[in-house]
Amino acid sequence: MTVPTRLYGSEVLVPKSKDIRMIKTGEMSFLRCLIGARRMDKIRNEDICQDFGIYSINNKIHHYRSNWEQYLERMHNNRIPKQSLLYALAGKRDRRRPRKCWNEARIGHCLNPW
Repeated sequence: MTVPTRLYGSEVLVPKSKDIRMIKTGEMSFLRCLIGARRMDKIRNEDICQDFGIYSINNKIHHYRSNWEQYLERMHNNRIPKQSLLYALAGKRDRRRPRKCWNEARIGHCLNPW
């Protein structure tokens, strides 16, 4: 139930390190609840994941984003998602640090996945 909810819209999500950490924390607290363990029991996260035979939701998000990027590459240029990917803003930008857009996150995602 929680995995589809967390994966919804992850293809176009621009993850920050805080978001990644919160997703991992939520996943591990859910798994700890399933086995009846607490943080005080000092069971490593890797051991819990290995017992269940699952891999991280962050890895699934990485896989979803890769599939979405491949789908965008195959898409015709007249489609709205492809046009929004290729769109470049015109005009002056704000003086503050610019927010990371999806295309920049995609480039960083290829170099350093999660």
